[in-house]
Amino acid sequence: MIAKADSKDGKVKTFDTLSIPPFAGTQPVTGRYQRRTQLQYACLATIGLFSFYNSKNSRVRVAGLSCLFPGAGFLAVGGFLGAIGLVLSVAVIPLSLFAWFGAGGLAFVLANWIIPGIISTGIAGDTVWEPAGPIVIVFMIGLISYMFYTAHQRHSTAVRLGQKRNSILDKEDAAWKARAVPRPAEDSDRELSLEDLRLFQHFVQIAHQEMDDWSNFVRIDQFQTSALRYQLYNLQWTLAYVQKFYMPNFQGYIKEGQEKVIEKSTTEDVMNYWKWESLWGKFTLDWDPVKRDNIMMTGYMLLCLALYEKLNGDDRYCKAGSLNFRITENAQYHHDTKSIFEALMMNWDKCSYTLFPCEPNWIYTLCNLVGMQGALAYEVLNHTGRVGPLLSERYHRAFEEDFMNPDGSIVTLRSAITGFPVIGLAGVIGDISGSLACNAAMPNLARRLWLVARENHVRKNEDGKYYIDNLVGADKIDVGNYKKGSGFAVSTFANCAAEFGEVDLAKDLVASLEGGQHPIVNSPTGNGAIMNEGISMLGCSNIFKARTMKQGDWAKLINSPQDDVALMAPKLDRVPFPKVMVAKCHAVGKDGLHFVLRSSERGLDCSIGFKDLKSGKAYRLLSIEEGGAEKEVPSAIKPDANGEAQVQVPVGNRSVFKLEMMG
Repeated sequence: MIAKADSKDGKVKTFDTLSIPPFAGTQPVTGRYQRRTQLQYACLATIGLFSFYNSKNSRVRVAGLSCLFPGAGFLAVGGFLGAIGLVLSVAVIPLSLFAWFGAGGLAFVLANWIIPGIISTGIAGDTVWEPAGPIVIVFMIGLISYMFYTAHQRHSTAVRLGQKRNSILDKEDAAWKARAVPRPAEDSDRELSLEDLRLFQHFVQIAHQEMDDWSNFVRIDQFQTSALRYQLYNLQWTLAYVQKFYMPNFQGYIKEGQEKVIEKSTTEDVMNYWKWESLWGKFTLDWDPVKRDNIMMTGYMLLCLALYEKLNGDDRYCKAGSLNFRITENAQYHHDTKSIFEALMMNWDKCSYTLFPCEPNWIYTLCNLVGMQGALAYEVLNHTGRVGPLLSERYHRAFEEDFMNPDGSIVTLRSAITGFPVIGLAGVIGDISGSLACNAAMPNLARRLWLVARENHVRKNEDGKYYIDNLVGADKIDVGNYKKGSGFAVSTFANCAAEFGEVDLAKDLVASLEGGQHPIVNSPTGNGAIMNEGISMLGCSNIFKARTMKQGDWAKLINSPQDDVALMAPKLDRVPFPKVMVAKCHAVGKDGLHFVLRSSERGLDCSIGFKDLKSGKAYRLLSIEEGGAEKEVPSAIKPDANGEAQVQVPVGNRSVFKLEMMG
């Protein structure tokens, strides 16, 4: 597929081609960085070997051999100390590499190479152990040869697999079209069931916790996937999704919850990680979290802000410096929606890969896909005309060339410095997450990823129920809390199935989760809220969306323009939450509302509030009985000068209301 942009409005137009293109995985930019890395190592090794074989100074010789491999100098030192040093140096290599790609800690990798070299040079005697040179040379030749061989084998296998997948994609696509349940023509009839409402209540109550209250969150580390920021961003997206499709004309606790989450995500508890990553990954005291790299924050935050502004017509975060990102008490950086958008566009423009790093020096594909979602959501609201051309002229091609394999699968992460990826980190979870995340920007690519993943991993048991098979690596870990189990992968699959209209698959997967290791239990937030047990908040969100999403909901949430009718119409703005919850709330033209309230207390008499009414006009509120009969609840409603009004209404298990302007 080649995406094209309309030069007049910057909107993206695509050809609906599913085939894996011949340029997928050709890695033109990646190849340059890999060759540069290989040349740099060759030069370093040459200098090291020249020093080892030509110098008469034993310390120079040890230092030279240290250039070839971390701890190699200890082999030249020999003896007991040399053996201990070599073992320790090699043992620390996996830890330093993990710190590098897990937290951007380039300093740890350099330290693991440089410090053993310095120590071994310092303890060297008058002579060196001569066999050390040939041993290190043979080892490195073997290691490099093995790396080249396995890379060639992976590439050849991927090319063959890509050809095989291309041969079945059209057939799989036709089968998908026959299975998929199309989205409803209108969203105004969508209503959350009581059980779904209680599941949603769990998220709302967490969103309303105080700024320093982290109960009901997972706190393990702030560098990788369980970090607080990801829990907060997903929490906001869940609230925004429900508001968009189930209650666009209700603000109240759903709007306030989004504000609290957005502002909580700027606190020091969440943002302090960037100080450390800047120090040990970028070697800088400039800790501005927006200016350069860090798309794992900027991309996610932009999506939060753009959705909030689009759904609520509230531009508070557009005001210059309205968001205060607190890295430490003395290091605070003020930004706003526009400055975050501009930073994203600048980084994409300047990075030779186009996609740019999250952790310093590491490019995570999913973070860039989320960032593009944020840019698209911002674009439909602000009409900059810049996102479409970027997506069609650079981003899409760069994504397929350097961040996909020839078999059509996604490269999870790649070192921006060396060009080399981390192999085998994740299986289908990377492709499924990518499929969901790129449906708004690159729908043909999203569908390709979905069809391939479905064909490879979805099976039916003896009872005719769907289940997921062939999970590997990180697929068997809940990335939101690092606990073992396939629940998170299955929940992600279910969420993606719902996005692609695979209702039966989504239902079966949700049923397997809720009937197995992640049953529905009472939420610790109380007040009748419920949640899925034993799975992270990210997983709970996946399950909730799998239960409630219709085909294309996620893409529509991002790509749909601002709903002017909904924003002009009256809003239900206050209910006594959590005693009363809104199950649906939609505009009826520009002057009316249709909404459903639910309460666990029968016959509850409560006060509800409206806003954005027309001052000087009178309204009436009708209660719609089960048979369809309409009954006026109070006398005429007359809004104040601000267009606000409050009324007393009886609310039962399910109470349906209609607000109309009179005259």
